[in-house]
Amino acid sequence: MTEGRESPFFVQGAQRGQRIGVFVDVYNLFYSARDLHQAKINYESLLSCVSSGRKIVRSVAYLVTKPEVDQQKFVNALTLMGYETRIKYLKVRPDGSAKGSWNMEMSLEVMAIAPRLDTVVLVTGAGVYVPLVERLRVLGVRTEVVGFQQNTAAELKSAAHAFVPIVGEELLIPDKRFEQRGTERSGQEGDFEPDSIAGRFAAERM
Repeated sequence: MTEGRESPFFVQGAQRGQRIGVFVDVYNLFYSARDLHQAKINYESLLSCVSSGRKIVRSVAYLVTKPEVDQQKFVNALTLMGYETRIKYLKVRPDGSAKGSWNMEMSLEVMAIAPRLDTVVLVTGAGVYVPLVERLRVLGVRTEVVGFQQNTAAELKSAAHAFVPIVGEELLIPDKRFEQRGTERSGQEGDFEPDSIAGRFAAERM
C-alpha cells in the first residue's frame, strides 16, 4: 500500500486517508490522448495525481495487444511505477473485426476488491462501465471517473460521484509520431467503445 502525493488538480470529495483503487483502461486512454492531443499519457504522474494524498490499495492497468507486438518494456515500466498489469491479446474475427475488451473482467475485479476500498477510481471514458459505477454506488463505494472531457461518455460522468478531466502538461507527453494523424474526433463529446478501439488497433501497429 502506498500513499500518493498531493494532486495538482482538484478532486471533488477526495479526503486524506481514503483507501482507493485505481483501474486504468490503457487503450481507451491511448486513443484519446493520441487523437485529441497527439500525445501519450504520463502514467507515473497519473497515478500520483489521482491519489491526491490518499492511500492506494491497488492500481491496475489493463492492456490489449496483438500477439506479434512486444509490450514487455511498457509492462516493465508500468510495474516500476506501481501498477499491476493485465494483458489480453486481440482476437481478430473472420470478418476482419476485432475483439479486445476488458470491461467484464475489469468490472469483476473491481467488485471483488470494492469492500476494501472507500473510493474506486476508473480511468476510462467508456460508457460500458456505467452499470459498474451504479452497482458501486448501491454498495456505498464512492466512484471517480478520470478521462478526457471530449471523449468520456456523458452517462459515465453523470453516474460517478466525481469526474476529473485529464489536462495539463504533467499528464501528457507530446509524441511527434501522432502529429500527422487526423483529429476528427476533437471537439466531440463521445465514447471510445471497446470493440471500436480493438478494430482500430487491429488495423495498425501501436
